[in-house]
Amino acid sequence: MIINWQCQFIVLDKRPYRESALICSGISPDYGKISFVIHGAQKLSEKSFPKADLFRELELEFSDDGKAKELYTAKNVEVLTSFDDIANDPRNFKMAGRIASFLLKNTQIDQPQLFVYGALRITVEQTVTHRIMTLRIEPVVPESEGG
Repeated sequence: MIINWQCQFIVLDKRPYRESALICSGISPDYGKISFVIHGAQKLSEKSFPKADLFRELELEFSDDGKAKELYTAKNVEVLTSFDDIANDPRNFKMAGRIASFLLKNTQIDQPQLFVYGALRITVEQTVTHRIMTLRIEPVVPESEGG
């Protein structure tokens, strides 16, 4: 039986697919790591702009036949929150890319990730609003015992 679902989704990776489609991968609080084909996502016109872009929070509608799979086709896409301003600071954008890469490599498919999603959303939001000035990962150097 096919069921129509809606989910929130933060885009962590996007790749062109055919003429005007994108394959977007990211994280959802309900599905964990999930990927969507979004047809027409690269079309530009006077009335519409691309909705799917990196670090945008989207609401997607899609069909699910109950079998866990890696790629779904989005039927309807709405932008909930745009974190485009993260690209204004190259250091923040680079660090956000590292976080995105880590999450895509280490998050399971079809496993709810409510807390991870919330932490990612808050981190990106606070970086964009400059509550976190610059994201940095400092190497940890152990202190020597001899002095």
